Amino acid sequence: MPVALARLRTPALYAGVVLVVLGAALEVALTMGLAVPSWGAEMWETGAILWAAAMVTAVASPGAGVDADVYAAPVRGMWLVRRSPATRRPSHGTHTWGRTYGIDFVYGSGKGDVGGHVAGGFARPGRYLGFGQPVYSPVDGIVVHVADGARDHRARTSLWGRAWYLIECPFRAAGGPRAVFGNHVVIRLADGTHVLVAHLRRGSLRVQQGDGVATGALLAACGNSGSSAKPHVHVQRQDIASPYIAMGLPWALEGRGIPRVGDDIGVTVTI
Repeated sequence: MPVALARLRTPALYAGVVLVVLGAALEVALTMGLAVPSWGAEMWETGAILWAAAMVTAVASPGAGVDADVYAAPVRGMWLVRRSPATRRPSHGTHTWGRTYGIDFVYGSGKGDVGGHVAGGFARPGRYLGFGQPVYSPVDGIVVHVADGARDHRARTSLWGRAWYLIECPFRAAGGPRAVFGNHVVIRLADGTHVLVAHLRRGSLRVQQGDGVATGALLAACGNSGSSAKPHVHVQRQDIASPYIAMGLPWALEGRGIPRVGDDIGVTVTI
């Protein structure tokens, strides 16, 4: 049952929104005296139930019950952990899109806001020192999906920026994986599970579908695409390639376990 819920969350959310919109439109048409089937105007009720069910199950644990795989860090240098399932699970507040055990990495020190707040809450991503930093493959595997072309938008770090970010999040969720993850790469491992690396800089991807990659291979550069408040790198493990119906799986950093929010991963560059 938990796995089935994990699979159906996002489809139920989409179906619910569609039915609510169609039902509301037919309801309006009916009040205007137009000839529409009476049952059609009631679709919004079914849609509302589906949407509510999707929202409830979005915070229900999928109970994966599997061990955490150990992967290399996707970044080098002074990076901090911004979100982690060691601090909160699901780490991103929802199990949708396979994000249960997702970990975010932000470049900098202290709170990781180096180069950001000095330019205000809607700063260009280039004002952040993490923007353009190299991102490496944390695993050996085959690239099964790449998404590029999503713009690197301005940051949302001030009070007003955060408010705008919260408003736009539901719309991004309705826009599919590219709207949520921005430019991203999905890698299939030998055991059949997958790793997704997201929020990459537009035009920076160095791999394409079908490529074999080794741990430490350059994938792209850090960007601010998709549902991202400021430039950072998001990594998650999932059971299948498509985040639409994927179930998140636990993973840990090599030599560090599952890091907590605020941990400095401090990975040095090796040549």
